[in-house]
Amino acid sequence: MAESRLPLLLVALVFGGRQVTKFLSRAPVITCESSQPLVRTLRQALSEEELHALQHEIDQMLPTLTENNLGYGFKKTRGFVLKFNRNGAKKLRDLSFMNGTYRLSGSILRPFHSGPAVSLHVDDTVGINSVRKYLAHSVSVLYLSVPSSMIGGSLRLWRWGGEPKTLDNPEATVTPEENKLTVFRGDSYHMVEAWTSATDEDVFVPALKSMRVSLVLEAYRISDEVYPQATEFDASTDVEVNSARAALAAYNDITSIALIVLCLIAAAVCVVEVMGWHRVSRGSAPGVSRDAKGDDAQALGNKGDVRKRTGRNNKGAASR
Repeated sequence: MAESRLPLLLVALVFGGRQVTKFLSRAPVITCESSQPLVRTLRQALSEEELHALQHEIDQMLPTLTENNLGYGFKKTRGFVLKFNRNGAKKLRDLSFMNGTYRLSGSILRPFHSGPAVSLHVDDTVGINSVRKYLAHSVSVLYLSVPSSMIGGSLRLWRWGGEPKTLDNPEATVTPEENKLTVFRGDSYHMVEAWTSATDEDVFVPALKSMRVSLVLEAYRISDEVYPQATEFDASTDVEVNSARAALAAYNDITSIALIVLCLIAAAVCVVEVMGWHRVSRGSAPGVSRDAKGDDAQALGNKGDVRKRTGRNNKGAASR
């Protein structure tokens, strides 16, 4: 009996484990506050000297930015990613650190006629190797270069509350402008709509003024218990590297198949059990009927014997 219940127990354990892992992977850690505005913008965020210095640095990097290292949703972009905590930020301020190679984090966008340049997403690329999803507290975007002939390319935003059902009605829209700083809630869904230029440039040209260039900073609020796990500094080649989350995803994939198999086995065991109970119930009923008939017949026979003996005794008594 215990062996027949084993598949059911395994189904319960696997199903329970999947519910826990689904919660861990899908229930994000959100630190945004209710008073935090969806988006704020500031024109002329940098002085001309600061802006030109950043533009010069980006212009020097353009020949090396030939691949997408920003994740699947950014497949139409070129750029690099830096992950760092407070100690890593101190190192970045030191111009001698890594020969000053990385002093900013940016993304380079090419003109695209159809489909979003950056697909709908929330920012959750914090440098913590955890199965939990940590959403950014705030995201800052500084537009370093915007082609004067650009058509489209607006940043669209939606408040947290589930993925938007339609992309046609954003709650806020930001039109890129050179030297504009945009700060929005880290828990907001956002995307960059498709854009092109009036000159119809479809070829990646390593020239700053022909490209849309943005410097992005995702800021996270991490609890004191988790903060020691934060990456101090990493010049990542893949923004989505997270071994813990990858292992959890693999577990969910494997257990989804195992759960189906176990459910089929459990169903087969239940069918076998029901059929066995049915056979037992059908087999026991006729036996009871036959026994009852036999008892009745024996009782009638005994009654007849009593009558016969009584009759003979009465006759004998009368003769005597």
